[in-house]
Amino acid sequence: MSNERAVAAALVDWINACPIEPKISNLGELSDGFVITKVLLAIDPYYFRSTAPNSDGAGGASPGAHWVLKFHKLKRLHKDLTKYYTENLGHRLPSPPPNLTLIAKDGNVGESIKVGFRDYRLSDYCSCLTTADGI
Repeated sequence: MSNERAVAAALVDWINACPIEPKISNLGELSDGFVITKVLLAIDPYYFRSTAPNSDGAGGASPGAHWVLKFHKLKRLHKDLTKYYTENLGHRLPSPPPNLTLIAKDGNVGESIKVGFRDYRLSDYCSCLTTADGI
């Protein structure tokens, strides 16, 4: 198994361990930002409340939505995540940032891994979720 596939599989397992529904089967399902939003809300519901979709679901792009809508959702999520890391954790996100266009258009796995916290101290998030939610 290639390193990218191993990291992708581990990230899918980690996301599925979060208290969110529906569960995912591959990183392509991160391309609309909906699952990432749910994970961020599980990590810090107060901080990421502005990224939450409206109660009617209109705030999140559906999986079949046009790639531009997905791109804008991902761009906002990345901006919020960058701000969270800087303000709350005192860390800077690694460079270069993920190519959000490739994720939105094609569900690019390598770029999805970047957005999916591969370089963002995954262990910090796991610890946070384990402590907060008893996972």
